[in-house]
Amino acid sequence: MQQPSTVLPIPEAIAHPADGLELFRVWRSTEATYVGWFVGDEWTSTNFAQITADFARELMNLQSRDDAVQNSDIVALALGDVHEPQADFSGRYGGTASTRPNDVAEHMLPIPVPADEIEDVYEVARGWADGKRLQVSLREDILMDHNRAAWIILQLIQHAANALQQRDGRDFDDLVEEISAQVRNLGT
Repeated sequence: MQQPSTVLPIPEAIAHPADGLELFRVWRSTEATYVGWFVGDEWTSTNFAQITADFARELMNLQSRDDAVQNSDIVALALGDVHEPQADFSGRYGGTASTRPNDVAEHMLPIPVPADEIEDVYEVARGWADGKRLQVSLREDILMDHNRAAWIILQLIQHAANALQQRDGRDFDDLVEEISAQVRNLGT
C-alpha cells in the first residue's frame, strides 16, 4: 500500500525544564493519530533504544507480577513523579500539510498524514528523555482517562521500537510483539 506523501509540519523542538532531549510529539485528528519521532541524531539513536527497551521491559515486569495490572499503573509508570501535564496542550496545533522537504527536520521520522484528514488536528502528547528514562507528557483531558492514556503510551513504545528497528537494524522483534499484544488488548 502506498503511503500518503503529505506530513504534518513539525514545530521547533521545545526545551524541557530538565534540559532533556525531546523524543516525540503526537497529534490527533478526528480520523487518526500521528506521531513524529526525533530519532536521527547520534545521541538518540544510541540511547533512546535502550531507554525504550528498559521502559517496555519494566511494563512487562509489572504485568508479570500482577495479571490485574491497571491502566493507571501504566500511566503512572510513564509519568514517573509527574502527575500534571508538563506543557500547555489546550490549544490546537494550526497549520497545513506540505510536501516540501524542508518542512520536516532531517532528524525527524514522521508518520505520513493523509491530506484529507489534516483538519482539526491537535497535539495530545509529548515525550523526552533525560539520559535515564523516557518521560511522557499528556494533554490533561487524556491524562484523566487512564485507558486512553495507557493505550497512547503503549502505542508510542510500539512505534519507537518499530522505528529504531527499521532505521538501525536493531533486533526489537520480541519487544514489538509483546508491546503490540498489549496495545491490542487495551483497544481504544
